[in-house]
Amino acid sequence: GVFDPQLAGGGLHVLTYTYGTGSCLNADQVTIFVGTPPTVNAGTDRIVCFTDNAFSLNGFSPPSGIWTGNGITNPSGIFDPATAGVGTHTLTYTFTTATTGCEDFDTKLVTVLPPPAVNAGDTVVYCNTNQNVTLTNYTPSGGIWTGPGVVDNANGIFNPNVAGGEGSYHLTYAFTNA
Repeated sequence: GVFDPQLAGGGLHVLTYTYGTGSCLNADQVTIFVGTPPTVNAGTDRIVCFTDNAFSLNGFSPPSGIWTGNGITNPSGIFDPATAGVGTHTLTYTFTTATTGCEDFDTKLVTVLPPPAVNAGDTVVYCNTNQNVTLTNYTPSGGIWTGPGVVDNANGIFNPNVAGGEGSYHLTYAFTNA
């Protein structure tokens, strides 16, 4: 009495159950439909920052499935890094075929990184000259400088004269985890 859908294969299958012996024999039939499971793809893994805004997951197929896992705030695929927390999260995308009820799933990993510790260094005083000054004591390296007088934002080169001459200027150092 064991039916193996994989062995039977897709399509309609008529199974007959017979009970009794000799002239006192009776049978009944049941039709079983074996559907083909859908091909489900959750899309590529992602790396995001804890401070990123909630976003819609993309790259999955077929459409209209259901997402589950840490950080999923809407089953249609809204992921919130702050809700999930720092770490690697396995998200599951499940799709059920409406015509057959066959279901399958796929997973994707979303890694939530902590925000980087960024330090622009101490407040400094420079003379009002037309000489470029290299900003120092900032961490980590590899960020971008912005603000008045920054003439090379990737290398932290500041020119007091380009900034507007004598005065105080607010410069910003930003770093993004790769």
